[in-house]
Amino acid sequence: MVRLFVVVLSGGSFVLDRNQNCYLRAGALNDVGRSLDAIDVIAKDFMDRFDLLRSDIYWRARDLFKSSRVLALISNRYERAALGNEEVEVLLRRAVALGLAGDKKRRGICTAALRGRDGQITT
Repeated sequence: MVRLFVVVLSGGSFVLDRNQNCYLRAGALNDVGRSLDAIDVIAKDFMDRFDLLRSDIYWRARDLFKSSRVLALISNRYERAALGNEEVEVLLRRAVALGLAGDKKRRGICTAALRGRDGQITT
C-alpha cells in the first residue's frame, strides 16, 4: 500500500506519493544542515534522482569522496557514445568531486569519458 501525504500550499492541495515525500523531506533536511538525517530518509531509494540528491547531500557535507562514489554509480549506467547534457553534468560533477578530494587518477578517468574522438570535451 502506498502512503499518500497531502501538502497544503497557498490554498491548494497536492497529493504526494512516498517517493516524492521522501525526496522533499531529504532536500529540506539537507537545506537546514541535517545531512545525516537527510541520508537516512532516502537510504532505501536508489533511483537516479535520489542518487543525485544523495551526492548533493554528501557534497554539501564536504564528504567529496562519498559524493564522487554516488556519482560513479550513476555514471556507470551510461553508455559512452550516448552522453546527453544530464550525463555530461554528472561526469563533470564527479570529476570535480574527485579532484577536490585529491583523487587525480579517477578524475582523469572521468574527464577521459567526456572527451570525444577529437579530444575535446563533449557537450
